[in-house]
Amino acid sequence: MAKLSALYDEDFVRWTEEQAAALRRAKGSHLLKLEVSPVAEPRAGWRTTIREARAQIESVLEDSPSLWREAQAMITKQIRAAAELAADDLGQHGEPARAVWTRLGTEHYTPEQVLGDWFPDEAS
Repeated sequence: MAKLSALYDEDFVRWTEEQAAALRRAKGSHLLKLEVSPVAEPRAGWRTTIREARAQIESVLEDSPSLWREAQAMITKQIRAAAELAADDLGQHGEPARAVWTRLGTEHYTPEQVLGDWFPDEAS
């Protein structure tokens, strides 16, 4: 965490870009895949990746709790890139890539869904 704190102090813009990239890399993409993919595997791996990313993001938010106010804006900004990654990955495996775009057209993720303990394949 010292490395992230140093980056925060030295270059705040770059630090926020790193955090946005972390959200994009892992967590919106796998949430989308969990929601639209009909396959049983690798769901467990996707869930693990989401949990790991959430732990990293939680650590960042503990260091800078004011960033929570920016969570929705970051999710909104990064969800398209996450959707492109998810759709590409699903498409490469013969899965319903179009379903990713359909999902985003009907509803958006909240910070609580992305950063909390929610998973789309669990009953509400």
